[in-house]
This record gives sequence, C-alpha cells and structure tokens, in this order.
Amino acid sequence: MRSLVVLLDQSAPSFCYYETHATVSPQRMTRATFERVVGFADAHALELQLLCGHDGIAPFVHEFVGQRPYTRYLRLGVADPTLDDVLIVDGPDWDARAFGSNRHPLCVLRVRRDHIEHLPETWDRLSEHAYRVVLVMSELDRYDESELSRYETMLLDVRQRLASKYLRGVAAELNVLSDRLRLDAPIECGAGIDHLTVTPSGDLYICPGFAVDGEPPVGSLSEGWSIPNEALLERSRAPICGLCDAFHCRRCVYMNRRATLELNTPAWQVCRAAHVEREASRSMLSSLHQRRCMDRIRPIPPLDYVDPLDRLMQVRHAVPHGASAVPRQTARITMPEPAPLLATPVNSAGGTRPLNCLVGRVTPEERDEIQELYRRKAGLAALMTTLARMDAATLRSTPLYEKLVRDMGEATLAYEGWWERTAIKYHWTSHRPDQKWHIDFATCDVQLCVEQLSF
Repeated sequence: MRSLVVLLDQSAPSFCYYETHATVSPQRMTRATFERVVGFADAHALELQLLCGHDGIAPFVHEFVGQRPYTRYLRLGVADPTLDDVLIVDGPDWDARAFGSNRHPLCVLRVRRDHIEHLPETWDRLSEHAYRVVLVMSELDRYDESELSRYETMLLDVRQRLASKYLRGVAAELNVLSDRLRLDAPIECGAGIDHLTVTPSGDLYICPGFAVDGEPPVGSLSEGWSIPNEALLERSRAPICGLCDAFHCRRCVYMNRRATLELNTPAWQVCRAAHVEREASRSMLSSLHQRRCMDRIRPIPPLDYVDPLDRLMQVRHAVPHGASAVPRQTARITMPEPAPLLATPVNSAGGTRPLNCLVGRVTPEERDEIQELYRRKAGLAALMTTLARMDAATLRSTPLYEKLVRDMGEATLAYEGWWERTAIKYHWTSHRPDQKWHIDFATCDVQLCVEQLSF
C-alpha cells in the first residue's frame, strides 16, 4: 500500500468513474479525525491524496500535513489552484480563467453520456491549459451500442487533433490515446492494492466509489483493514484482463463490481471502449511514423478482435490465431436445447425445416437482455476455470467458490429461461437434437442451425 485517499467531504466531486450523489448532504471530516488520518498514514508510510469538497480545504489540514507529501484534488473554480493540484473539470462548460496564467501539469475531464459530442472541442480547449488530461467517460459500463459508436467517432476526431499537436511539436497528453504509445505492461488504478480510501467517519474502503455507494467498509483507522477475497483484486485473477494488451486501461474494480457484481470481471462496454482507444492510438502512431514523427516508439500491432473475451475463447478452445473473432455484442451464441415442451415431431412425410434458416427476430430490448445474460455467464465461466486451477485445499478455503457456483446456476437458469420465454412468445420450434438456435447480436436475427458433433 502506497497512498491513502482522504475523502475530506462526503460530497466531494468525483475524479473517477463513481458518481457523487447530489442528494448527499455535506459530511466534512473533523479536525480530530484528520489528525488520526495523518497518524495512520505515518504509521503505514502512506502518501496523502486529499479529495476536497465544494468549500475547498479546511485550514487545519495544512496544520497537520506539514511537510508530508500530498496531492489535492479540486473542482475547477473552487479555490486558487497550485501547479501541484489535480483539477477536476466536469463537462464542456467551464471558465478558462479559473486555471490562472500557468499551464497545469494534470487535470481530470469527466464527460457525461449526453456530452459525448462535445469531447473533441472540450479537450482541444482544455489542452491549452493542462499538459496532461485524464479522460473519464461517466457511466461507461452502461453505454449502449449507439453511445459506444458515438464515442468512437468523437475519439477519432480527438486523435486527429492530438496528432496535429505532435507534428507541430506541442507537448500534450490524453490518457486514452497517448498512454498506450509507450506502455509495454499494464498501468492500473490499484484500488485496494496500492491505495485505500478513508471517509469522514474514519472508515476504510477499497476506493471512494465503494464508500459513496454505501458498500460495507473494509476496515477503520483504529482497526486497520482486511479486504475479503483480496486476491481477486490482482490482475492474475482476472482471466479476461490477463490476455489483454490495452495496457492503458485502468481496470476499475469499482466499475467491475457495479456492472458484473465481480471485482475481476469487467463489463463488455469497458472492454470495447478500451480496444477502440487502443486502435485509435495504433492508427495515430502509424500515421505519425509515416511523417517521421515519434519514430523511436515501437509500432502497436493490430488485433483481430475488439474484446479480450474473444481472445480468451481462442486460447481456451484452441481457435487458430488469426481466425475471425467477433466482439461480445456481435457474437453468435448457441442456446442449449430447450425442454421437450418446445419440440415438435417430424411430419408424416419425413420432412424437416431447412437447415440454417432464419426463424425470427427479437426486439433490441430483448437482444440487450440476452446479451447481458450471455456476458455474465461467460464471465462466471472464465472465473470458474481460474478457480479450478487451485488445489483442493485452497479451493475449499475460498469463500468465493460457493458463491460462484450459486451465481453460475442462477445465471444459467436466467439464460435458458430467456430462450424458453422468447421461443414461446414467437412460436419457434426445432425438430432435431442437433439443431440449435443462434442469435446475431448485430441484427437481432435468430437462426436455426445444425450443431456439428465430433466423436
């Protein structure tokens, strides 16, 4: 553990993917609690990261901090910033005068779903006042396909603007485009591994998001911390992330938990966005190399997939490298044969329905439901495969295993239940044991296909 994030005010602005609830009344850290925070940080050799509220920072904070290293996170315009502060900018509407006369080293830009189209212009303006901009796309794990497509379009615009700055020799960084250029290993958030969060009550959490959302604390200033299933925070316990080379992705465990209920299983939207960003970085670097710019940076290799789950399935099922791989949102998935209730006998003439035929189409809402069920089932299956590598004694002592088995059963029932309900609704039938239904997530089409069996 290297640092302690100090939530000086429960309503302090977010600098990451969690949302500060507007209904939360200010709950400020007291002088006595902050004195304990400083003592706790000294005892564990932790650097302080101070999240300041709308009223700035209380005078007693500087009194206790003294000469200790610390970083302040401030909403732009709350106080007179120093060059050591991290400034938080929300959306496209902000006053450039709040930056002062100096270009700041670092700021965080949070963009809401309804402000995606403003991203290029907002970043362009912000890059004049901050050298490095960390982009946070709010509610990324809840994007639909159209929002991801809009984000990709806007990111390509930003890519052109950033490349233009590099060609003119202007120093600028946008994390989602520039970080991957120089990385050959992951650089992650590290919540629960490199840092913890302390709230005004003195409770400890994995990160501010868990605290704001009312999750149980993992400790306190007086008792220390103990994180349940702490190993799941490690990248080595995240099967989907383990094969991914979108090294700039922060692998937010808070967003994982919010979207999939698992610390080590990301939402498909997060994976898709990370690979959109990676591809934008790759193509930008390639175009810069053609102009003899940044030619000392190694090229980023192209990929044949846009979701690491596809790569995981290639490895697990020995799919040849280079074979066509499709993202989770466009993959075809196979349904287990439904209960005999849905089967109908072959007619007296011995005829059957044509093979690989279109049997119907579901609504986008129905498609989204089965897509989410499929993603969760696949994530649980990947996690179960990882646990299966443990020896029996370790496995029995892992509380997650029983929960995983239970969750896998519930996910499977929900998955098969969707098919049964939908088949009844649209009057789909199959005639042979080797015929299975498939859905194309891109078109919402459902086909009846022959499943090839090998012996």
